[in-house]
Amino acid sequence: MGPSANIQLPTQAEEERNCTYAMQLMSSSVLSVVLHSTIQLDVFEILAKDKATKLSALEIVLHMPNCKNPDAATMLDRMLYVLASYSLLDCSVVKEENGVMKRLKLVAKSSMIKDKGGRNREPRVVNSDKLK
Repeated sequence: MGPSANIQLPTQAEEERNCTYAMQLMSSSVLSVVLHSTIQLDVFEILAKDKATKLSALEIVLHMPNCKNPDAATMLDRMLYVLASYSLLDCSVVKEENGVMKRLKLVAKSSMIKDKGGRNREPRVVNSDKLK
């Protein structure tokens, strides 16, 4: 037989591990970029103003006076969903009176909020040179 006879196909368990590892590698940069963006937008500060209140993405965007993007709430909702999947935010789904479902967010990690000097208390997660 030729050289192709020596090729071993991975088992299903190995294939699943490889796929999971590839997905982790892809998502690792997503978390860094999303976290960096939400910090720059002061999303954690907006959420922390009233710790007992859960806000929707639209309500958060309304606290951003310079935001002119009509799709900002949708984009922010997707970003916050990523953070909630890493337990950086608490997220709950509620049904509005008109039947529409919406996600509400609340800060889960107080370490993400700025200190009194205006500095972020979170560990440095993002290498900003790589984002430029």
